[in-house]
Amino acid sequence: MYQFRKLTAFFSALVMAVTLTGCMSNGPSVAEEDLPYGATMRESKTTFALPVSYDRRFLNDAQITAITDYLSSIQNCDGEAYANNTIDFYADYQLNEVYQDTYETFDEMLADMHTSIANSTADDFQFNMITVTGFSQERVSSGMNTMIELLADISGNADFEQTLTNCWTVRMDWMIRYNGSSTAIVEDRLIYLFEIEGEYYCVM
Repeated sequence: MYQFRKLTAFFSALVMAVTLTGCMSNGPSVAEEDLPYGATMRESKTTFALPVSYDRRFLNDAQITAITDYLSSIQNCDGEAYANNTIDFYADYQLNEVYQDTYETFDEMLADMHTSIANSTADDFQFNMITVTGFSQERVSSGMNTMIELLADISGNADFEQTLTNCWTVRMDWMIRYNGSSTAIVEDRLIYLFEIEGEYYCVM
């Protein structure tokens, strides 16, 4: 009789556990597309020019390619690659106005940009991981609005905004490797990503 009571209690507990599990699984669920940015992060270490982590629902391969190629050009002081991945008249503006003819080539300008990042670590560095932490399509935000106004002014086209198919503010953290194995995190960096005639361009 004692053994029977123990078995009865065991099976009662088992039935209750199954019942509770069934009730929990029938609770409210949220569709993947309704989850906020960051809920479905993907890490890719070899597909793009730099290792990158991003939410695959918000950014496609072409956008990530543009972002990583742009940052890779700064890492490698590659002026040609930089010019290909940013808006052409903005690159010219940086070279001729921001740096006020200090440099003659984009390679020289990129070496300065490289150094400005390296100042927080060492003379040389590599992007160990680009983590896209946020993504916004708002044009009225102060940063995006200011950048569009600047680009319109530089281009001399008051209707420049009408040439944009889309634009996004991309927020990211950079893990930087330097001196061989040391790492540092540079947080909360912004890149403005523009789509113009089916091509993507970065501005920072």
